[in-house]
Amino acid sequence: MSLAFELGRTFDVDGSWHVDSRLLRGTVIGPLSAVGRTESGDLPETIGVFFRPGRAAPFLRAAIADLTDRTIAVDDVWGTAGSRLPHQLCEVDEAARIDMLEDMLLARLGRSRQRATALDVDGLAASVIQRQGRVTVEGMARAGGVSRQHLSREFRERIGIPPKLYSRLARFQAGLACAGSHTGIDWAGAALDLGYADQSHMIAEFREFSGLTPQTLASRDWFHPFIERAKSRRASGANVTTAWSTR
Repeated sequence: MSLAFELGRTFDVDGSWHVDSRLLRGTVIGPLSAVGRTESGDLPETIGVFFRPGRAAPFLRAAIADLTDRTIAVDDVWGTAGSRLPHQLCEVDEAARIDMLEDMLLARLGRSRQRATALDVDGLAASVIQRQGRVTVEGMARAGGVSRQHLSREFRERIGIPPKLYSRLARFQAGLACAGSHTGIDWAGAALDLGYADQSHMIAEFREFSGLTPQTLASRDWFHPFIERAKSRRASGANVTTAWSTR
């Protein structure tokens, strides 16, 4: 899940900035099970936050399962404070924007109460990412000491999507490290390394989750927090947290 705040300026294809106060808005983007927005065009100046899986609920106080494949205005979850925030963010520099957004998140976290559960969904989700999606639903259920049905119910409530889809997305995100390589890639070998049945299986998954083939991803210059995170994990094995700001 993520929060995105557009700050009233867009950068168009001819290389110039345009101010449009109608573009001052905040959006809550729920868990996506397939490709999100892909159309090209003017790029808005934006600041935002990606939440770790299962960690958004305390900040938003919203039912995560109800937000799957949906976007809503931040006003709907934060009220007046949410409607004012894009205007406040656009009036300060980038460092101050990050501080302001962090203060808002910490204030909301301090007021939240999350339902207690015996199943460590956050820990299981982190393990799936660490293992690059190469896990089974049965294995996750055994690790959590619960049935498949209970695991699926908790994942849908806390993460917003079922555990099988979550594992597929984790494997896809691990494969995004190829997007920054710009070198000759043995795609058949990469598919096997990532745990796909074959190269065709990998291509189909990449198309479903990005709208692009692996070759297209690897042949262009891209910046996306998920790509940077995948490259960092491949280089160091570390668990990297990424926030973004675009100008």
